[in-house]
Amino acid sequence: MKSFKEFRLDKARAFMLELDWEHGNPNYQGADEWESEGVFVHSWDKRKNKMIIAGTKPAILRWLMYTYGLLKRSADIALKDAKPLR
Repeated sequence: MKSFKEFRLDKARAFMLELDWEHGNPNYQGADEWESEGVFVHSWDKRKNKMIIAGTKPAILRWLMYTYGLLKRSADIALKDAKPLR
């Protein structure tokens, strides 16, 4: 699996989104497959069960609907909390 910094997302278009993640280490849950969808794991906090993903808004929206399992309306609302990548 390539590291996040190797992909060099265009910082003008990249966003970060914090999600609840109670499924263990995302690297064991298919995070390498998410990279082909354009979504990257920025950080994962085991203690707080939180994960920060990064990618472009359309890629994050698709990932939230098809991989994370949210409805389109819920994914749109969650995407409003996305912050520009730092």
